[in-house]
Amino acid sequence: MMEPPVKLYVNKEHVQKNLRYISFLYAFWGIPERKLEPFVAAMYKDQSVDTSRFQLVEKIGDADFVLIPHNYWHLYEKYPDVLRAALGEARAAGKLLLIDGSGDLERTFDERDAYILRIAPYRFDVRDNEIVMPVFCEDLLARYFGGMMQLRHWAPIPSVGFAGWSRMPFVRRVRTRLRRLPQAIASVFDRRFSAYTKGVFLREKAVRVLQRSKLIEPHIVSRASYSGSTVTMEKDPETIRREFIDNLVGSDYALDVRGDANASTRFYEAISLGRIPLFVDTARVMPLEDVIDYRSFCVYVDHRDLDRLDRILFDFHRSLTPERFEDMQRKARSAYTEHLRMDSFSRHLASKLLSIARRHYGSNV
Repeated sequence: MMEPPVKLYVNKEHVQKNLRYISFLYAFWGIPERKLEPFVAAMYKDQSVDTSRFQLVEKIGDADFVLIPHNYWHLYEKYPDVLRAALGEARAAGKLLLIDGSGDLERTFDERDAYILRIAPYRFDVRDNEIVMPVFCEDLLARYFGGMMQLRHWAPIPSVGFAGWSRMPFVRRVRTRLRRLPQAIASVFDRRFSAYTKGVFLREKAVRVLQRSKLIEPHIVSRASYSGSTVTMEKDPETIRREFIDNLVGSDYALDVRGDANASTRFYEAISLGRIPLFVDTARVMPLEDVIDYRSFCVYVDHRDLDRLDRILFDFHRSLTPERFEDMQRKARSAYTEHLRMDSFSRHLASKLLSIARRHYGSNV
């Protein structure tokens, strides 16, 4: 028997017209126009929160949680008065808060009786009231291959695919390095801070190692700009997308390195196709780590070991039987469809929120 839906209250008077409301609400209120992000728009059309697991209520007294309609940091920076009003309203009603704190530059924060949705916490700085979400991601196998697995068969030399931003112009590189100088200095004294390295620099190093290697077969399409927006794309969107899909499907492993956030959409795109991520670990906390055995379908490489990336992958690949290699691909796809695709993840999220609400309000939720 399915559990009752989580009841959420959103005060529409707190919605700001010049700010996008959070993606959680797209399934209820529709998808805001995103002309400059064609892949993102397509993704949200195909993948959304399961609305049978959540219910928007009209009265705050009927709610399990008060949901803040915008990203916490967007309100904090642009409309602090609106944020204070929303937080105050929930507390006056004695209600728990549900807050979206995700983004490229995630920060931790403390709000009483609040649970924070995040996509990119660091293992050494995760809080008990944070819920790690998967990134919204289009089901590429369903969209491009009718859901039919494109299995790779084991060969002695593993191939690694990557198509994306991994180069930065000199002037921009210097500016970025200077902005991040405090973190670089801190990493000398505490190795944890090296995990904050900007993703494009890690990707650049990983790509360089793979391209120079004689141990693996690199399938690399290195771009000098971000390909998710028409403003920075090097080619037309259809060509970019086709190259990206062909690169993933035509490779045994998918290089997966963090972006600006300590997470990547590429991870979820890869496993949606049943590809094995070559997972560069920057102290990433992944969704549902108590449920999913990520190491059963990923090759983990610490970000401090990038110089040995090709050797680590080669040794791992040569340790596999052909059957185990194919099994990892199936497990990757299964983890996506059963747990990490947003409609599937909704079940886990709703169950967790109901459990929290019952502890807070009592067993009548």
